[in-house]
Amino acid sequence: GMELGLASSAAKIAQTVPELAGHPQVLIPPSLNAVGDKLLDPVLKKAVSGDQDRARADWLKVQMPRFKHADTELADLVASLVSYDRIPDEAAQSHPEWNLPDDELLLTGRTLIGAGAFTCIACHQVGDYVPRNVAIGTKGSDLKNIGKRLRPEFYYRWTRDPLRVVPGMEMPAYKKPVPHVLDEDLHKQLAVVWRAVNDESFQAPTNPTQVEQFWQVSPDGPPRIVRDVFTVDKANGNGFIARAMAIGLPNKHALLLDLDDGTLRGWTYGDFARQRTEGKSWYWELAGSPVAEGLAPHSDWQIRFADGSMDLLFMKTPSQLKLDHYETRGDSVHIDWHAEFPADQTKISQFRVTETISPIQRGSQTGWKREVRATGLPPGASLGLGHNASWEGHFDASMNVKDSATEREDSLVWWSNDEGQLSVEYLAKVPGQPTIPVPEKVVLPFEEPITTLPGYTGQRLRLPETIMPTSITWDQNGKLVFTSLKGHVYRAIDTDKDGLEDELQTIEEGLAAPFGILTDGADLLVAHKPELLRLIDGNGDGRADERHVIADGWGYTDNYHDWTTGPVRGKNGEIFLALGSDYAQQKRDRQRAQWRGKVLRLGSNEQLSPFASELRYPIGIAADGQGRLFVTDQQGVQNTFNEINLVTEGGRYGVPGLLDEDVPEKIPTTIQVPHPWTRSVNGIFFLPDSLDSPFAGHGIGCEYNGRFLVRFTTQFVDGAAQGAVYPFTRSDWESDLNTFLGPMSGAVSPTGDIYIGSIHDSGWLGGRNTGEIVRLKKTGNIPNGIREVRATHEGFAIEFVRPVNRDWATRTESYAISAYTRVWQGSYATDDSERHAPKIVDVKLAEDGTSALLTIPDRRIGFVYEFQLNGEGDSVKTLFPTFAAFTLNRIPTDLH
Repeated sequence: GMELGLASSAAKIAQTVPELAGHPQVLIPPSLNAVGDKLLDPVLKKAVSGDQDRARADWLKVQMPRFKHADTELADLVASLVSYDRIPDEAAQSHPEWNLPDDELLLTGRTLIGAGAFTCIACHQVGDYVPRNVAIGTKGSDLKNIGKRLRPEFYYRWTRDPLRVVPGMEMPAYKKPVPHVLDEDLHKQLAVVWRAVNDESFQAPTNPTQVEQFWQVSPDGPPRIVRDVFTVDKANGNGFIARAMAIGLPNKHALLLDLDDGTLRGWTYGDFARQRTEGKSWYWELAGSPVAEGLAPHSDWQIRFADGSMDLLFMKTPSQLKLDHYETRGDSVHIDWHAEFPADQTKISQFRVTETISPIQRGSQTGWKREVRATGLPPGASLGLGHNASWEGHFDASMNVKDSATEREDSLVWWSNDEGQLSVEYLAKVPGQPTIPVPEKVVLPFEEPITTLPGYTGQRLRLPETIMPTSITWDQNGKLVFTSLKGHVYRAIDTDKDGLEDELQTIEEGLAAPFGILTDGADLLVAHKPELLRLIDGNGDGRADERHVIADGWGYTDNYHDWTTGPVRGKNGEIFLALGSDYAQQKRDRQRAQWRGKVLRLGSNEQLSPFASELRYPIGIAADGQGRLFVTDQQGVQNTFNEINLVTEGGRYGVPGLLDEDVPEKIPTTIQVPHPWTRSVNGIFFLPDSLDSPFAGHGIGCEYNGRFLVRFTTQFVDGAAQGAVYPFTRSDWESDLNTFLGPMSGAVSPTGDIYIGSIHDSGWLGGRNTGEIVRLKKTGNIPNGIREVRATHEGFAIEFVRPVNRDWATRTESYAISAYTRVWQGSYATDDSERHAPKIVDVKLAEDGTSALLTIPDRRIGFVYEFQLNGEGDSVKTLFPTFAAFTLNRIPTDLH
């Protein structure tokens, strides 16, 4: 690799420019690794002269200077880069020999770079098409006519494994073909992409999205509700609604409410809704024909005080409307909410509303009725509900307001006193249409066994591959329940009694990326982006029909990073949640930035408060057997490793959010997990102390990109935490089918089996959005290997699962040790600093042969120590794991 260039000083420069604070990435030019292999000679010549036709990475704040080279200097520079980098022709991959007709080539190319295939358009511009919501560190270059600059040989090498060329690169490696295209030949598929993007007439997919779910409402079923981000069409003002509630009624009418202000933003007839993915973003939209237009983002609610003064409600700050509870009753939806106002408006602080939304028919018109009852208005005040829609021309739609005294047509505001009930009917003359159900294509997972966890047999549950499990637990009856990224909460049951769950029952649907589940008696607590919900099955049919909002109030927008993880129960019965950060969203409304990047505690008094802060994306959160709380955090800006952190009250973990003051007191990372050995360690869980395993009590982490599991242990020295991480499953497998799809979550069943939920996400890895659950059952012996590494006063202790060969274990050359640290200087990925091999001056093996004490005088605080067992002989070859990485935060003072 080349020198780091500006990367080493980007962070310092960014601190001096207010609008760049926390965003040094815009100061870091692209890596020059392999540039002599990458660019065609004439392009290379222009590039080193700074003579490009346009700024390709136009998001960067740095520009290449122009150089006046003498001809001989220019020739020498180009020759030097070529000789340094270029892979010899015989080692390079070239285009396969075969031809497609032009039109077929272009169509296939569009399919392959689009959503659901390689998904290049998640991060890359293609001519006029520019992807949305892409972080600076993950922006890709314009792919249109890329062959005018790139050598095809480099393209094949790069797409197969970008990390090999540029360490820390955020692009996925393309090692799996897209199903059902070009005989599933990956090399041919990559060749078609190359040829297509280099064709002058190539256009990016006009619709860069793919539909994940398509919902209709059964005429004899209950209403359906979606709570995820919605997009609004042009006729209703465009944009996104983050805190949405879309309701599909059994008579095919659907409405969309913005829960930040109780405003109606959509009314359609026909199919209900569809969920789409575009790049890394997920969102929903109403799927039916619009009945009304002009439902713009202005508050529908007004208040008239006793003195005659009027005021629009909900225009002062975000989220004044607080959702308390919603449920389905028969064909209706019942909603309770209250309003929270600033201190100067305390006179309306007790304002509460209950409303019922139900389908209606009046003669030849059908529609829906909204019945509203308000309490807690100030004396003499009245409430108004109005709409600024244009009702004309769409199926003869109208809004009729009824009260006991008079009937008024098309009056858009109706004032009620505290006792009154407001009834609004929304009616339209719509054609009757038969509902033609959309058949769900059920694809079951492969039956190959998962063979990477020694001593265990792994089997995939026979559940549809549409699931994307994000958290797993068991209900009070011992049934497996889990959340799915697509918004579901499922129960999985074993119908044929073979011990493996094989049938799904839907408990809840339409949530916003739920990322955590907890059993609480007969109820389930589920964390999704905007709230922590209590799901209650009131009528005993196995589905949730009541939802109580237990906690909310954090800053929330349509940005896909706004995850909420948890809930986890602490040792005193409190509940913890963790929120993704907003550090990368400089343009975010600061009023919607509350508590981002924090761990929140919900006390027994139902009060929510920040517990710890400055986390980047704490996707994994779990408590160990002693009730200590841990979170994972992801490598990237300011995090030079993947992290596992013990969470302590008031702790700051180093990635300030938009509202955090950047202070120097950071808690050292408990366990720095080497990157890129792991790319993204997400969900974590602990093996119960009672488990029949040498690893009982240890933590397990889900490594998504590398498709394996890690294990970790912690050591406390004078109250400070540090610890080690080890491979838990092997990362060598015969076939891709013998390992996990992409571990994201895990848990241990009441019977001691380990369950791992995996996903494959199109935004990060390309392809389709699918998932699986694997059950790992103990069927053999766990091999001997490293059980735990601990720091000692003199060095380190390596404890083994069982006694080891004394002759081998007492030789210093049996242990290779490498130590290093990383200092973040501004780029997305960080190189090692001060890597060295500490000298082992002595090894002692304990009497029982299970632990080796290594005396190592040179130890440095804050460094990661990587241990690798070496040696000849069968007994060493059977050891697993043979690798450990220990983070040294404190050297024990006692001699033990």
